[in-house]
Amino acid sequence: MKSSRLKILAVAAVAAALVVGGRAATAAGKQKPAARGQVASVDTAAKSFVVKNKKAGELTVVTDDKTVFKKADGSPGAFDDVAVKSRVVVRGTVATGGKVNAVEVDVQPKKPKKPATTAPAPAPAAK
Repeated sequence: MKSSRLKILAVAAVAAALVVGGRAATAAGKQKPAARGQVASVDTAAKSFVVKNKKAGELTVVTDDKTVFKKADGSPGAFDDVAVKSRVVVRGTVATGGKVNAVEVDVQPKKPKKPATTAPAPAPAAK
């Protein structure tokens, strides 16, 4: 009787460790973005920028020396890659007051402007 209880406890402990370990790995790897959208303004002195998002409004993203920046092609980036109108996906923690402490920032280039299309010349009137 005691050995079957010990086996059940051992199996439960292993299962719990796997669940907790899996959650920790997910949190460290691909966590849900804390902010995403278009950069509205950049403060280079404070190493922060404001992201506009249709659902969340404006969020201030704060970076530090440990923040990892990545470019659209997956290559390493830097804070200087963040520019007004560029698109970003930010992973980190959301603090009070609409601030995000960034752990990782994926920087997409600005969307290119659509070329102006000119309407075709009207066809000559039939006689």
